Amino acid sequence: MQKIIAGALAALCVAPAAMADVTITGSIRAGLEYVQQSGPGTGANLTRVEDQGSRIAIAGEDKWDDGLSTIWQVQNKLHIGGASGDTWGNRNTFIGVKGGFGNVTFGRNEDALYTASGYYVPELDGTYNYSEDAWGNGELLFRLEERNANIASFESSKFGNFGVNASVGNLGLNNGSANPLQYAGTAYYDDGTYTAGASYKRDNDTSSLLTSELSTTTYKSGDYLESYVVGGGANWNGFMLNALWERVASSYSGSNTHQDDAAILVGYKTGPWSVHASYLYMADVKGDAPIAQSGAKQFNLAGYYKLSKATRVFASYTRLENDANASFEQSTGVPNGTAGDKANIFSLGMRTNF
Repeated sequence: MQKIIAGALAALCVAPAAMADVTITGSIRAGLEYVQQSGPGTGANLTRVEDQGSRIAIAGEDKWDDGLSTIWQVQNKLHIGGASGDTWGNRNTFIGVKGGFGNVTFGRNEDALYTASGYYVPELDGTYNYSEDAWGNGELLFRLEERNANIASFESSKFGNFGVNASVGNLGLNNGSANPLQYAGTAYYDDGTYTAGASYKRDNDTSSLLTSELSTTTYKSGDYLESYVVGGGANWNGFMLNALWERVASSYSGSNTHQDDAAILVGYKTGPWSVHASYLYMADVKGDAPIAQSGAKQFNLAGYYKLSKATRVFASYTRLENDANASFEQSTGVPNGTAGDKANIFSLGMRTNF
C-alpha cells in the first residue's frame, strides 16, 4: 500500500492536502489457465490468459475534530487478459463515516453476506485465484451475496473478540407492486486462533425458482430468497482448518424449497509457502418441489510462494462436477452453464498488491 498526501492527486481530492489523506491501492492478478470441459454442453479443451480479480482503488479519509472521519472510496475492476469493457467505479464505491463504533457507508458496496466469509472462514474466502473460487450467484457457496449499487452498510469495530455487520440493499427500488429490499447481517468471533460466525440474508419480493442461477432482479410481491450460514475455523502453528454450512431457501409462487451446501478446507503455511485443499458439496433441492440430481461437488488443490511482501506466484487445480440437473460454475465461468457439465481447471499465475 502506498500512501500519497495530496501532491499530484490534489485535483482528485478536491480538498487541500492538509484536510485529507488519499491512498491508492490495488492488485494485479493474472494466470495462464488450462480448461477441460465435458458433458452435455459444448466440450472445451483450451488454454487462455485469465484475469484473476485485478482491481485499483482510490480511497480517502478526512478526520474531524471530534474523533470521527469522513471515509470514501472509488474502486474499479481491471482485466489483465480476458474480457474488458470495465466502467469507472464498478466495484466498491461509497462515502461514509468512521468512528470508534466502526463505520457506516452509502453507495455501491458488498452486503453483509458478501463480506461474512472473510470474518469467520478466512481461508475458504482467501482462495488463491478465481480459477478455484466458488463464491457468488451461480456458484456453490454464498449464492445470495451481492455487490449492491444502492446499499447502506454498517461494519462494527471489534468489541473484545466479537463484531457485527449489517446492510440494507436495493434502496429506492420500490416499484409500487414490489419492494425488493435486501437485509443482511453477520455476527462473528475472532481471537486470532479461532473464528466462528453466522450470517442471514433475505431478498424480499424477489421471484426466483431455486436453481443454480438465482434471479435477484425479477420482482414479485410475497416471493423471497433467504440464506442461512454458520461456519468457523482455526489456525495452529501454520495449520489451517475452515468449515461452513449454508442453506438457501425460496418461496416461489407459493412453493417453498431449500438447498444445502457445505465446505471444508485444510491447509498449511510455512515461511513463503502456503498450500491448501478444499472440498465443496451441494445437495439436491428439497421441499414442496424437489429437484433430483440438482447438486454438485468441487475439489480444489492450490498453493503459492511469496517472492516478496507484495508479489506471489500461485498454482491450482479445480475439479467441478455437476449432477444431471445442475449447472454450477466457478468465477472464471467454467463450466459454461449447461446442466450436467464437468470441468478440470489448471491455473498458474502471478499476483502483486500495491
